[in-house]
Amino acid sequence: NGSTDESVEYLRQFSEIKVIENKSNLGYGAGKNALVKNAKGNYVLTLDNDIELPESNFLSKLFEEYKTLSNPAYLSPLLRDVNKDYIDTGGLYFNRPNKKIELADILGTGIKKVPRYRGGACFFKKDVFEKLGGFDEIYPFNIDDYDMSARAYLNGYSTYRTTNLLGIHLGVDTRTNIDALCWKNQYYLCGFTRMLWKNYKLKNLALWWPASSVWILYKMLKMSLRYK
Repeated sequence: NGSTDESVEYLRQFSEIKVIENKSNLGYGAGKNALVKNAKGNYVLTLDNDIELPESNFLSKLFEEYKTLSNPAYLSPLLRDVNKDYIDTGGLYFNRPNKKIELADILGTGIKKVPRYRGGACFFKKDVFEKLGGFDEIYPFNIDDYDMSARAYLNGYSTYRTTNLLGIHLGVDTRTNIDALCWKNQYYLCGFTRMLWKNYKLKNLALWWPASSVWILYKMLKMSLRYK
């Protein structure tokens, strides 16, 4: 996706890895759509480049758990920031997205049906992803986990999160990088608005579009003050 950090050159030294190189940054959705399109298997794990999966059999465990689910669209593991002993809810509670949960209270408590998956690490069946139309590509960053979860629900699928597997988010420093924050958050309002207008009925839009706009304004002002 137009990387300039020598990651492409690094990957090319491993003959078993197929590298799909976009000469420019096509955006989050288009980049991952290219991966799924080129995948040869029936199942796919999309994984952000700052997520570590510490268990050697992580993928096989996701696969075995996915096969036990009822009409699944997506299955995500728990993710915690590096050096933290808690997670944010990230899909466990839709109405409390910033609530912190201690790992000791949640780890190993089974598979839970949730309103949305976690974008950083997501396991799914390729034909389900294609049936739902793949990631929206109109914006470089388009609130993909909200959008795809809403489309899954509207098409009769369920989304799950397993508490039996834990990934580690290593890229915490990007949250304090002003350029990275500005690039991502400039699309937050338009991406969220597009997600609502695509998936919500008019009576629900009358409530959630104004409410989400106020919430996003509050979030952006808070972030601006925090990082000066």
